[in-house]
Amino acid sequence: MKNLIILAFLTLLCMLTPYLVQKTTAQANFTSLATGNWNAATSWTLASGSDMDGIPDGDDNVTIGAQTITLTQEEFCTNLTISTPTSTAPSNKLALGAFTLNLSGTIIFGVVPTVDNYITSGVGTGRIKFIGSSSRPIFMTSAAFGNVYEVEVAVDPSSTVTASSSLKFRALYITNGTFNVTGDVRIDGGSNGGVNGKLEISSSGTLITSGSIGARSGTTTTYCGSVLVNGTLETTGSRIHGASVTINGTLRLKNSSTLTSEPSSSLDPEFVYGPDAILEYNQPSNGSMGAETGRAASTADPILSKVIINVGGSVSSNFRLPKIKDLEFSSGKLSLNSDATITADGSIVGHTLSKYVVNTNGASELVREGVGGTLIEFPVGTASNYLPVEITNSGAADLFRVSALDVFPSSVCVTSATSATHTWNITEGTPGGSDCTISLTRVNVGAGYETATATIVHCPTSGGFDYEDGAGEVDNKVTGSGFTAFSPFGIGSTASPLPVKFSLFDVENKGKSNNLSFTTLSEVNNDYFTIERSVDGRIFDDIAKITGAGNSSEELNYQYNDNTPANGVNYYRIRQTDYDGTAAYSEIKSVKVGGKDAFTVNPRSTYRSLDISTDAVDYEANLYNVSGQLVKTFTQLSANQTIDIEDMTSGIYYLHITHGGNVETFKVSKL
Repeated sequence: MKNLIILAFLTLLCMLTPYLVQKTTAQANFTSLATGNWNAATSWTLASGSDMDGIPDGDDNVTIGAQTITLTQEEFCTNLTISTPTSTAPSNKLALGAFTLNLSGTIIFGVVPTVDNYITSGVGTGRIKFIGSSSRPIFMTSAAFGNVYEVEVAVDPSSTVTASSSLKFRALYITNGTFNVTGDVRIDGGSNGGVNGKLEISSSGTLITSGSIGARSGTTTTYCGSVLVNGTLETTGSRIHGASVTINGTLRLKNSSTLTSEPSSSLDPEFVYGPDAILEYNQPSNGSMGAETGRAASTADPILSKVIINVGGSVSSNFRLPKIKDLEFSSGKLSLNSDATITADGSIVGHTLSKYVVNTNGASELVREGVGGTLIEFPVGTASNYLPVEITNSGAADLFRVSALDVFPSSVCVTSATSATHTWNITEGTPGGSDCTISLTRVNVGAGYETATATIVHCPTSGGFDYEDGAGEVDNKVTGSGFTAFSPFGIGSTASPLPVKFSLFDVENKGKSNNLSFTTLSEVNNDYFTIERSVDGRIFDDIAKITGAGNSSEELNYQYNDNTPANGVNYYRIRQTDYDGTAAYSEIKSVKVGGKDAFTVNPRSTYRSLDISTDAVDYEANLYNVSGQLVKTFTQLSANQTIDIEDMTSGIYYLHITHGGNVETFKVSKL
């Protein structure tokens, strides 16, 4: 019997335990009783529930009405309500001072915050900190009047907290979790247009907003002091305004968002990209993105670790892009309104028939630095056609620019009926040092185009073509080699054959003269050859004329000795002229003539200086970077010279030495 009584008691206790626990841990609801301190029981009345000390704790709800409650230490609560003011209770305030109020719930304003109904911090460092593991709204109404206190979002990493209207704070810190705001996030630093406010997003934080960042959408002169993104900032708003903007994490632009720093001057601090910064264009349809108005035209381009194209159609980048290490296509096209430059150690991945770079205005180009040794891809095209280019440069590594158009190069260069309906503009940064194998992939062709005899044709800016190479196409791709002069290029077939087919063109130095030899396999209506010479690979002069064979189907050999070559590097090409005056060109060959004015440069890799050895006087030395930009100039040099490069940035450079109209180029490395 005794055991039965004990068993019945235990059973009843188990049934009552949930209710007992619920009662003892029930959430209390506090309402302000009088103006006073948060941690004073005399400041509160217990509206419902129970509490042992009469002071709100982390599991309690708090309502402030008709009084001012002041923090004198760090405090906690669940939900905070600032009541609607009335004629008899016009002022309802929470004064943070320099302390932090931690909330695991939501802030509810009875009305939109006003001078009589708000949260304040007289010293400007008081903070509202949102904590907890629940996804929830944290502002139920606008907090636009909260410009003198700070907000921190430090919720569980998997949680998303929201606000359904524009917000205004002295500073906003996202240290953990995701904060999704419908509207502007104004970081005013204590006054409208202030520069002391901060927005900081930690590596484990994300801010998503549909409005402006650091400013008001309708006021272009408002901005905050700094924006620092170590995590993720995703915006569909109109702009980002900060006196400085630093991206170390991911900046995701959606729906025509723009990039702007403080708008009053292009010389103010600009966008700074850290070594792991990612810029992602993300939108469901066509649009334009980005106007980085804060970067002055004269400043060097920053380098972005990665740019991701993830759009439904085509995104037009309407601002001056930073240099890019890695360009990644997830979906859609990137339409350029300014050059996109990929660094020498960078890559382009994910490109396909529907994901590539479009040269929108015919002037902006895809640029790749350090092209040399290995095959480098240029996934370019027009709005309707993918026309990729592949370049393998066996010469000196150089910068290359590539764009494509849906037009023929010119009727003088190729015949429309037998050619591809496209032009490829390909240029090198430093003329004269490259020797390239090029592959072009075409889409549209003329009615008489022959795939089996397709060749790549180089078309100079004047006259006919000067060099062609290739032996048909495979899967719409044509490959040719030996290209040393650039832009523009087309694809033709033998329905429009070369009047002369060269099998050999060689130049050899014989001490004080240069020997030129060339062989033709066939000649059609060939009147004569003109030997042309240049000292810079661009401007050529006629130096000899050789009569052609007219018409021939057998191998013919020709020789010419140039007995008055220039000291340094000499460039040669052959212009072939038909009986009707039509002209075409061979490839370009170069040879170096030693002579007393020849130059040597040592060491080629150095920390401090370069030694130039020569007997020449009154010569000039210019240093160019891999982008083709002039970095340093040394003039009126005489005989052996040492030039100082210690103050230059480490990297690869090209030293051009000019003397008597001759140019010699040396590749050097600043350690």
